[in-house]
Amino acid sequence: MSKEKQLLIYLADLDHYFPGNRISVPLGIGSIKSWCISQFGDKVKIELFKNPEELMKEVKKSPPDILGCSFYMWNSNLALKVIECCKKLNPSTITVIGGPNVSRISDRYKKLLQKNPSLDVIVIDQGEKSFANVVERRLKEKVFSKEIPGCAIRLKGSIKRGKIVDDISGLNKMPSPYLMGYLDKFIKLGYLLTFETVRGCPHSCTYCGGGDKFVSKLIVKDEELVYEELQYLLKNAN
Repeated sequence: MSKEKQLLIYLADLDHYFPGNRISVPLGIGSIKSWCISQFGDKVKIELFKNPEELMKEVKKSPPDILGCSFYMWNSNLALKVIECCKKLNPSTITVIGGPNVSRISDRYKKLLQKNPSLDVIVIDQGEKSFANVVERRLKEKVFSKEIPGCAIRLKGSIKRGKIVDDISGLNKMPSPYLMGYLDKFIKLGYLLTFETVRGCPHSCTYCGGGDKFVSKLIVKDEELVYEELQYLLKNAN
């Protein structure tokens, strides 16, 4: 029996490469990769990108089944343009965005999908688990037929919001993208190192994106795992 073809996924935390810009290791998409690999194993092959030119070279050479882009205020236009170009090169690629520049307390996600026909899915809730729901659905069907939990998608001419994904259990136990080696190429380039030790905030400050009640639950990362990450970076980073 022939081996089932792996689902090819590109995850991109795109940045602007110009003199003086300090670029960070893409811990967010690294964590999404760690979670997805822990859930789907060798059913998926996931590549990580920061440089938009490097991403587009790979898209031209080997178009992905899914392209997921981080969506921040400083790279939103860049991410949408890359998604547009990717869709022209391979219309069957499922395109996804998710991140702080998508508000959970407004219907901005509807406007984003309406104005950007190349965009297929917006991850609104917990990034790792919601994106994994996209992957799980794509493994079952090429054209989505119903809502996806944690996400917004187009269905039959209208925009549908899936069931809210607010469960963060297990995320503090997922494999470290640092220790798995997923971020090695960015470490070697000297990118700024970032850590997540706690997720969530119990406060509700109106001026802060973390003031949303959705993120009021707290999880604390295993302290021994944080020490292991620090030791790994002492050996492998500059």
